[in-house]
Amino acid sequence: MESEAFGISLAIVAAIISIYNAILFYRQSKLVEKQTLLQRSQVYPYVRIREANVEKGTFKLALENMAEAPAFELGLLVSFVPCSLGEKHWRFIDEITWTGDDEMKTAYPRRAVIPFKNQKGLSRLYGKEKDTYNAKLLFLFSSSKKGLWEGKGKADDFAELRRRLTDQGIRFVALMIALVYKDVAETVEEFEPIKDFVVDFQKHDTLEKAWKEGIPFSDKSIGYEEIPFIDYDFYRFKSYRGRLEPFR
Repeated sequence: MESEAFGISLAIVAAIISIYNAILFYRQSKLVEKQTLLQRSQVYPYVRIREANVEKGTFKLALENMAEAPAFELGLLVSFVPCSLGEKHWRFIDEITWTGDDEMKTAYPRRAVIPFKNQKGLSRLYGKEKDTYNAKLLFLFSSSKKGLWEGKGKADDFAELRRRLTDQGIRFVALMIALVYKDVAETVEEFEPIKDFVVDFQKHDTLEKAWKEGIPFSDKSIGYEEIPFIDYDFYRFKSYRGRLEPFR
């Protein structure tokens, strides 16, 4: 009996020690996490979007840097996909006919970064500071499927894009807008999504109208299996997943 009681006592002590070690490990891991976040805030910027709006084709953002480290080369990341309606899904249009340039007959949509600038014309935001920034939306095309590394580039504003695509019978564009920036080591930080929406050129003659209505991709989903090919940069861009795939 005494040996059984002793064994039970040892088991209880072992359980208590195990629970104590688990609690201690949890507290230590939380402390390390806080220390890591504190150190990161002193090295890496953390820019939050406080307000976003569109006026006359220009994006206006109110930004705040929550960290101690400055953010450089603030930019508007513009990704767009011309598309048409299918029976069940959106269908990508991966190339268009380019007019007005004898050296560029076919054009392919490309992602572009447009500098955000404050009233002083600067594209930076120092630690713990707030400011407002503007960037006029442009849509980049390349004469090569591989982008500007091997082809020439041309950019349209919203009115030019609307005219160019509607002349070719293209009514819709899926538009993805995000904020990007770099740290002091010129490392590109994770993008901060601003808004993803569909432009309907029959309804939206200005960017402001498309922005305000904000037609979501879930109205008509784009099927990955229907795409003839996809740019690798598009494929690895996290913002696309869950929005351009078929919804269940």
